[in-house]
Amino acid sequence: MPEKTLLFIDQYSNFSGGQKVLLNIISAFSEKGHRCLAVLPQRGAFSDKIENLGAKVIPFPIGYYSITKKNPFDFIKYFLRFPILVFLLIRLIKKENIALVYANGARVFTWATLACSIVNTPIVWHVHSVFSEGAAKYLCRLFGRFKIVKKIFVVSKVAASSLSGLNDKIEILYNAVAETGYIKKSQNILKKEYGLNNDAFLVASVGILEEWKNQSDLIKAAKFIKDAGKTNIYFFIVGDSLYANNEKYKLELKKMAADMGLKNRVIFTGFRKDIPDIMGSLDILAICSKDPDPCPMVSLEAASLGKAVISTDSGGVKEIFEENKEALFYKTCGFESLANKIIYLFENRNILNTIGDNACMKIKKNHSLKNYLDNIVASTEIFIYENR
Repeated sequence: MPEKTLLFIDQYSNFSGGQKVLLNIISAFSEKGHRCLAVLPQRGAFSDKIENLGAKVIPFPIGYYSITKKNPFDFIKYFLRFPILVFLLIRLIKKENIALVYANGARVFTWATLACSIVNTPIVWHVHSVFSEGAAKYLCRLFGRFKIVKKIFVVSKVAASSLSGLNDKIEILYNAVAETGYIKKSQNILKKEYGLNNDAFLVASVGILEEWKNQSDLIKAAKFIKDAGKTNIYFFIVGDSLYANNEKYKLELKKMAADMGLKNRVIFTGFRKDIPDIMGSLDILAICSKDPDPCPMVSLEAASLGKAVISTDSGGVKEIFEENKEALFYKTCGFESLANKIIYLFENRNILNTIGDNACMKIKKNHSLKNYLDNIVASTEIFIYENR
């Protein structure tokens, strides 16, 4: 089939799970011979990686907004930018002869869909969010009905549940990871870097530092575990604020840890590029999100390395892993339960290893990155070539 030019749009310039997914998707389409362009809010580490794949990056004034719950100022900014973004996208589609637009994230769905409707260019959505707010949910349901929206990939059932009325376009497609060359091999990156003994037991939260991710649960659990007299357990907060100018929550977490006397027990690493090595250093990955986390990539990454996962009991993680066999779960904000489960696995290493092994087998069987990308490319190419 002849090469086509595809345009990928993302709402963020920094890395999180959704951006890792998009990078793999762009790579897959590039390998199929398509010319790929990407629109991002600005240049940075993400754009560098996209350009390393041979794709061109075009900055757009997409803007920055509050994560999850929006304030009135967010909506004002969004609607003021809306016509500008529609105009810029129409101009870009015409100039570059775009055959299909791939929109990765809720903040770009509406204006991208309107622009595509005007120039009759098919668009595919990839949903990584659970829409809990009335306005965002209403707009996505409304624009999702446009005929130009050909397919909506959704990362979990809980994410799909907020898009009722669009079932004929929705395909639930859980995230996937590449097989690693060192599954179950213990890495010592963190122990060496922070001068910990070889027998230290490491628990971490890995991801953006945003209030809904609720890393405070892990800090409170660390205090509970310390007060219970358990030693040689260390807690890592891996990641940074998504926006450099919004570090209030990160500072609150650091103050909490200091006030609880956990300076030597809770370690903040900041943003890391070596996540596979970080995961390989861990004994447990903790996912503490207080809002349903649609399908956190870190859960798959940790499981693919045979690491045990403890997660809150809502969201995509519970759809993927069987409770008490492939992962452990606790009630949202129930830090004492989280602490007790950490202690349980700390004291029962055979169960810790069994859970990690079972989760690893699940990932290898059901979440192959190659199969995942083949599915997306095959499903999307249909719309690239139809009526062309």
